Amino acid sequence: MHRQFSSARPRLFTVSIAASLLLVLVCYAWFISYGRWTNWPTRTTYYDQLATAFQHHHLALELQPDPLLLALTNPYNPAKRGDSKYLLDVSLYAGKYYLYFGPVPALMLIPLKMAGAGVLGDELLVFAMTVGVFLAQSALIVSLWKHFFRAVPAWLVPLCLLCAGLVSPWAWMLTGARVYEAAGAGAQFFFLLGLWMILTALVTSPRSLGWFAGAGLAWALALGSRLTQIFPVASFCLLIAIFFLMEYRRTREFASCALPVISLALPLMLGVGLLGWYNQARFGSPFETGFSYQLTLGYMQKHLHELFSPVYILPNLYDYLLATPGRQPGFPFLRILQGSGLTLFPFLRLPEIYNTGSLLGLLCSTPFILFAGLPVAALGFKKTAPQTEAARELNWFTVGLLAASLAGLASLVAFFFSAMRYTADILPPLMLLAILGFWQGERLLAPQPGFRRLYLAAGIGLMLFSITVSTLAVFSIRTEDFQALNPTLWAQLTQIFPW
Repeated sequence: MHRQFSSARPRLFTVSIAASLLLVLVCYAWFISYGRWTNWPTRTTYYDQLATAFQHHHLALELQPDPLLLALTNPYNPAKRGDSKYLLDVSLYAGKYYLYFGPVPALMLIPLKMAGAGVLGDELLVFAMTVGVFLAQSALIVSLWKHFFRAVPAWLVPLCLLCAGLVSPWAWMLTGARVYEAAGAGAQFFFLLGLWMILTALVTSPRSLGWFAGAGLAWALALGSRLTQIFPVASFCLLIAIFFLMEYRRTREFASCALPVISLALPLMLGVGLLGWYNQARFGSPFETGFSYQLTLGYMQKHLHELFSPVYILPNLYDYLLATPGRQPGFPFLRILQGSGLTLFPFLRLPEIYNTGSLLGLLCSTPFILFAGLPVAALGFKKTAPQTEAARELNWFTVGLLAASLAGLASLVAFFFSAMRYTADILPPLMLLAILGFWQGERLLAPQPGFRRLYLAAGIGLMLFSITVSTLAVFSIRTEDFQALNPTLWAQLTQIFPW
């Protein structure tokens, strides 16, 4: 009987993990289609246009700018454009349109287009990349449990997967799938993929150089999707170098410590070099991504020196972390407001370019991330007993997640524009930290069953609250879209939840 139970537990664990994965993927398909399943709205096709240009060996989009636009002495000033037609959020340079978004997602479309696919909307990439983020994050969660937290009940793992997949901003991004979300989700997918490879390499004995090389390649693809990913990538690379430097001081084995760092660095440096060539070929400088030549509704070129500034930090910190929703009678009960952090700091003189989108602070939409403080606090306690290798690896990985979260947050709060989609840059490592903290707290309270049960109830309650608020926020911000694309569904929802 005991043998049958023991053999059944791994199967039950696998089935529960698979069920969680399937449920989240079904939710993703439902959200991106607005409950219509097979009919996905297309908002932009920018990456399809770039993929077509690559097929024809061009770096510029094949759509030709309006001659009226090209005849202007300063087409970047919206006040001067008059009746000319133009694409928004692309770069205009030397009479051609370019994308300032990373080229990697477009490269991924080329095999489909070579196979005969027609025009591919950016929503396809958003869905694929968001699914990739969830699967990579799930692989990390399962690996962390298997290697460091086997004492934690296995039934908590699928619950953590559900929470990681269904909190903000993923449904928010799926229901607003455009080129911006495609680039952001792609960067986060490749970053997490590289992170999983690094973790796999660290916990595997002997350590395979192939995993480190794969991580370097994945992180190069992350930079090629969205260049701002350079901040968490650089922070993790620095920590890896420090980790192996400390390993060398402990073991004095130069090759086993130097080769992983070299294996990681080479594909990453190659990818950075290719990105530099790509920029040089388009704009005459390896450091110019096209951001300086973009066409927007605002006069971006007038404020290039004000795009990043420490003066934005306080209002953006408030909006990204603490912004609260308004209330409304009836479904969806919440009203997502434009970021209002600026009003709390009237002594700040912000440039006129500063702007905010509709935001819900992460501590309001996803309060489960409060558990991220536990592993960070645990790092501050000195341990008198010598640490095991597993404990050192877990501590290092915790520091890496913290560094990646802070590096990503620093780049967001110093930027002139805040938007909910940008939280995808910081939420995955924060969620991983929170899950580690939740498990560490459970393990610490294991000898006290009463407190442990209360703790687990509180954690699961925060998970459910986070999923609920995140979901209601999506219905709030996309109310008009739901009403237009699926009015029958919206009528049913308002009837089911009339209060």
